[in-house]
Amino acid sequence: MSWLRNSPFRASLGKLIPLTSPSKEFDPTACFDSFRKHWQQINDIIRTTVGGNTPLKNDDVLAVFYNLDHMTTLLLLEFSSHSHLTCFEYLLGENILENLYSWSAQTGRFEAAFKCELLKLYEVLFSCSNSQLFVNKEICHTLLKLLNSCVDNCFSVDVEKRLVVLLSYLCINFLSNNDLLNLFLDNKDPNTPKFVVFSLLIPYVHREGTLGQQARDALLHCMKISKQNLQVAEFISIHSNICPVLATGLSGLYSRLPRSLEIEAQDWHRLTPDDINDLPELATFMNSLEFCNASIEVAHPLVVSSLLEYIYQGFLVPVMGPALLQSAINELTTATAYFDMIIRSLTAPGLLYCFIKFILVEVYDGQCIIDIFIERINGNQKLCLVTLALMETLIGLNCEDVMLELVFKHLMSCNHVIASQRSKINYSDPYSKNAETFLQLIPNIQRYPTNPDEIQNTIMCALILSEWLKELAAISQEHAVSTL
Repeated sequence: MSWLRNSPFRASLGKLIPLTSPSKEFDPTACFDSFRKHWQQINDIIRTTVGGNTPLKNDDVLAVFYNLDHMTTLLLLEFSSHSHLTCFEYLLGENILENLYSWSAQTGRFEAAFKCELLKLYEVLFSCSNSQLFVNKEICHTLLKLLNSCVDNCFSVDVEKRLVVLLSYLCINFLSNNDLLNLFLDNKDPNTPKFVVFSLLIPYVHREGTLGQQARDALLHCMKISKQNLQVAEFISIHSNICPVLATGLSGLYSRLPRSLEIEAQDWHRLTPDDINDLPELATFMNSLEFCNASIEVAHPLVVSSLLEYIYQGFLVPVMGPALLQSAINELTTATAYFDMIIRSLTAPGLLYCFIKFILVEVYDGQCIIDIFIERINGNQKLCLVTLALMETLIGLNCEDVMLELVFKHLMSCNHVIASQRSKINYSDPYSKNAETFLQLIPNIQRYPTNPDEIQNTIMCALILSEWLKELAAISQEHAVSTL
């Protein structure tokens, strides 16, 4: 057994490094015999303790973990050897995974520890390069039961890490293996379909550290899958709570931000990436916002529409609006700087226009937010600088609606032109020009009527068309803002 004791694979368990070539001392026959003996030792313990006839002892638990650890190592060695998968076939033939899960559910206070070991075993299986091996109803059915037993349960950090890593590997495999994905989509009840892999990841979406980042990456894989799979898109947008969780998460994380930033520099006007790194609360908020942004870029339109609506109604209107209308100057300056930083970080067009709609359409105390921003340019020096920086960011978006609100609508009356030069502006009625253009489309046989009645009809048509064009122009201008 020296080839097993000295195997580098024992040290790699749980780290999920890519499989390498096995040791030259690897013996497939010895590997299989050892695998079978370890299972027999576990099975003997199961038989003596099943049904509660013999109480389960700590030594029994340690013995099961020891043997299961060896079995996992042997499976890794066999997968890397590219030889006949005798151990894997034995695992399936003896229904070992099902037996282990069924027994673990009867182990009382040891159940959570057994779940951790089973999660580690599945983690090893799905970390192998050939995921097609695991498109197996027996394997996935038992894993689904294990995952369903984890829903709404509180686990130790070790179990949480095992769970999130396994879910992450499953999501990676789903991207390239649609058959495997279908085995994890439970649609027996069309009114309440289930996708337990996605549901288990949601509680970790706002978690800090490596665990939260792994969960967000896995959720983002599911968002990508939704774009090609309507079933997944409908589950995420209709039957999961990810959209309200993300929106309310933004609100909660924003409420933790410092309400006022004490900055001594007189010319300070915006937050920088260094400022984000220096403020842990701000970094956490930005991570959540960036995840929302990335999800909107890759997800199905159903998911995008739902998420944007929740962000607008659950974060922008109730949280961001009051924050931008505070009375305290320092707090107002800080909130404006936060808003400028948020706008600069967005890349998804849908989310960007959601924020633009908010400042152009939402009315507080009879004024749009954009008009309130403009008035503040004449106020406190720091507030003025921060507001001007925000205006620079908005203009840099090259958005027609923003430019219309900030620039073009103020030029339509030509009041910016000095009085002595206004007479030189060749103003012409655009509606009459448009009417003439439409009239030019009339066939030649009717373009020059000679009958008085025909002349009168042509004039009436021109007048009606001119009025229609005026109304159309007014409606188009209103629609340009209202449809943001």
